[in-house]
Amino acid sequence: NSFTLPVASPYMNASKQKSLVLGYLVGFITFVAPILGFIAPKGLAPLVISGAVFGFIILKFQKRPVLWLNRTVVVILICLCFWTALSVLWSINDRSAIIGTIKMTGNLIAGGVLLSVLQSLNAKEVKIALRWMLAGFIFILVVVTVEIIFGNPIFSSVKNLPLKKYAEGQFFWLNTLVAVLALLVWPTGLAIVNSCRVSLSSKRAFLLIIGGILAVFLLAISIKYFSGLIALSLGIVGASTIWLFGRPAAIVVSILLVVVGLSFPFMLTKYEISTSSLRKDISLPFSALHRIQIWEFTANKIEQKTFSGWGMNASRDMPDGKTEMRNDKGQKHGEAIPLHPHNAMLQIWLEQGLPGIILYLGLSVFIIMSSVRRQRSKIETSFMLGQFVTMLTIANLSFGIWQAWWMAALWLAAALMVMISNYNGADLYAASMEDVN
Repeated sequence: NSFTLPVASPYMNASKQKSLVLGYLVGFITFVAPILGFIAPKGLAPLVISGAVFGFIILKFQKRPVLWLNRTVVVILICLCFWTALSVLWSINDRSAIIGTIKMTGNLIAGGVLLSVLQSLNAKEVKIALRWMLAGFIFILVVVTVEIIFGNPIFSSVKNLPLKKYAEGQFFWLNTLVAVLALLVWPTGLAIVNSCRVSLSSKRAFLLIIGGILAVFLLAISIKYFSGLIALSLGIVGASTIWLFGRPAAIVVSILLVVVGLSFPFMLTKYEISTSSLRKDISLPFSALHRIQIWEFTANKIEQKTFSGWGMNASRDMPDGKTEMRNDKGQKHGEAIPLHPHNAMLQIWLEQGLPGIILYLGLSVFIIMSSVRRQRSKIETSFMLGQFVTMLTIANLSFGIWQAWWMAALWLAAALMVMISNYNGADLYAASMEDVN
């Protein structure tokens, strides 16, 4: 797969494994992850760390090999950590930069270990994990449906808040859950495809996949989380494009990503956008207009320190970052940078400068091109690209790139996709036959 080292045989003989505890551990993680996205997103980080630690211990205790990350990925991540640590020397806030660097490095290590653990599972363990993942996905959709219909009774109870305060369509706190589900719907869909030969017909599998995607769409619409809606839509477009045109389309996507990534901040400074005129021509929500102003402010700061950047976590302490932004009519929008720019590319440009964005884009291109290798099936390639486009879109519209829970969600979603792509329906069917025998 796109993250593993080339090996002669990436799969282990399931019959030699006396214990399937690793499969149940991964199953627990996949079941709990969407629930945490619902009630406590910050819990995703310790979940991923715990999974990485215990999963690694189990593999070593059972004397099984660990299929580590691809060397190229490891080198890029090490370079990013080194450059980020070096940026402490010119950062705005030394203490914040040091803490941010340590946290980022720790999250990258934990995520990398978890991905390595998941791609080291055998077919029987994957089969167990898939059952729990599907159960968790369906369970959380049912719970959230009840939550929306009855006016947030679960959230109000957990947070000890009055029910009426959150009963008038205010579901903004579900944004994180939709983001998590938008990432997980892709490996879940591929899991359904790979289960066709075991227990499902192709028609039923197709209906389940469409139903899952539609459910996430409807959830995003109901809570007015347009970033998630856009991300999933672009993910579907990306998956369809790869399905139709294959590797040439991946090359085009890679080129576009590099061009946009390198030019985006300078295009923002060259062409100033009037939020008032935008509001006349396009029906945009208030948050979108504020976000455009945040990006323009960030782009201006990037031009001041294009090569070196302002240092890790500088977004929190940018000069004039707490300035109140207004539209052309003087109406208040919010702070120039409220904690982070809500755009991964701009945040890396701002904090890590040119070397940082080159590493970020290099990793992205490597993942895109690795996912369209000739040994992959069209369905695997399409789902992997769909997930990656969804990741990129959410990362560049919503959250801070270094938020621990968000990094954990990205690693978990990628790890599940890699785990599932290791085994096709025939492998899972063989595992089922072993259980029967």
